[in-house]
Amino acid sequence: MKINIWKIGTLLLLGIFLLVGGVLLGKFLSNGNNNASTSNQTQNLSKNTNTKQNLSDLDTKKVSGEVFIVTKGSDNVKLGLINVIAVPEEIFESNLKAREIDIKAKIEKAKNSANDCTNKVNAFYEGKYKGDVSSMMSNCGTIFQEVKDLPNLLMDSLPKEVFSTVTNADGKFSFNLPSNGKYTILAKGKRTVGDSEEKYYWLETVDTSKDNQTIILSNNNLVEVTHMRVLFKVF
Repeated sequence: MKINIWKIGTLLLLGIFLLVGGVLLGKFLSNGNNNASTSNQTQNLSKNTNTKQNLSDLDTKKVSGEVFIVTKGSDNVKLGLINVIAVPEEIFESNLKAREIDIKAKIEKAKNSANDCTNKVNAFYEGKYKGDVSSMMSNCGTIFQEVKDLPNLLMDSLPKEVFSTVTNADGKFSFNLPSNGKYTILAKGKRTVGDSEEKYYWLETVDTSKDNQTIILSNNNLVEVTHMRVLFKVF
C-alpha cells in the first residue's frame, strides 16, 4: 500500500521542474547582438567611475527600496544586512550569456539527480526499493534543496561593474547610481524558521533615467527555479 502523504510531498518538490514560467526569458535572451555596446559601457564605467570611487563625477539618481518577507501568519519580517547589488543591465546579460553553457550543465545535473530521487522514493512506496532507506531519504533531501537553490547561479561570478549596498535594521536600502540607463538589481537572503532555513533570491530591473525609483523585494517577486528553467530551456 502506498503512503500518499510522503509521495505527494516528494512529487510536489519535483513539480518545481514541471511548472511553466516565462518571466525572465525575454529579459536575458533577447540581446544577442549587444557585445559591442556592452564592451563600450564596460570601458566607460571603468574609465569614468572605477565602479564606485568616482560617482561624484557623474549625474546620479537615488534608487531606494526595502527587503522583507510576509509570513503565513501575515507578519512582515524585515531583513537587515542583506547585500543588494546593482549591475548595468547590458553587462549583466552579457555576463550571463558567457556562463550559459556552465549554468545549463548544472541545471541539467540537478534535474537528473532529482528525477533519480523521485524514482527511488516511488520504488520505496511500492515496496521495490532495496537500498538503505534512511540514507536515500537524507541524500534526496539534500538534492531537492540544491534544486531550490539553483537561482543562486544568477548571483555567482558577477562582473566587476557592480554597485552594492546593505539593508539597515528596517530592511531598507538606497543607491546613488549613474543615470545612464537600466540596472539589474540582485539580492539574496535567508532566515531560520523553526529547525529549517529559508533562502530567498531576487532579481529586478530599475531605469535610472527616471526619477524616484523604488524597489520592493518580497514574496511576490522571488526568483524561483521555474525562472531558471525557462531562461535556459533545459526542462
